[in-house]
Amino acid sequence: MEQRNFIQHLLEHKSSHSIQQVDSKHDFIEFIGTPKKHPVDKNVLVLLTNPFEEHRHYYEFTMDSICDIEELNSVSADNGETAYQVRIWVHKGSLAFKTEPFIVT
Repeated sequence: MEQRNFIQHLLEHKSSHSIQQVDSKHDFIEFIGTPKKHPVDKNVLVLLTNPFEEHRHYYEFTMDSICDIEELNSVSADNGETAYQVRIWVHKGSLAFKTEPFIVT
């Protein structure tokens, strides 16, 4: 339920900055994933691309770089665990972080 409340908070926070008010979607890039709170910075959104993978790949976006957020359906793991997904539109040229696991060889 905490995840659902967090998504609702995001949707309310960004409702006044909807992408429909912007002339061109060409100025934005869309990302889809499961949103999580950043552990220390409330102005950063963590977006997990697949929340059920053992080695998670995720993005970090500042809230100011996000133009719009749209709630999508939820996804389920084999064990019955579910996670909400959102689509976010981020301004092109914004600084973001991409984290992905790798094997040190």
